[in-house]
Amino acid sequence: TTKIASLNCVIYNRWGQKLYEFSGIKGFWDGRTAAGVKVPDGTYFFLLNAVGEDDEEYFKKGSFSLIR
Repeated sequence: TTKIASLNCVIYNRWGQKLYEFSGIKGFWDGRTAAGVKVPDGTYFFLLNAVGEDDEEYFKKGSFSLIR
């Protein structure tokens, strides 16, 4: 098992507009834009880049549904 040394995640809406970005393994998204505005229910997309303690690079992308 490899531990994550660094992590960056960007959240986009369905039109490709960047809504939020966080770094660090304790980062999270609370369903708001960077300006603090709640986003509506819907499908959102993420790009995640991470580096393990073994210097291995990881890239994940996907989608999720936000339901309030």
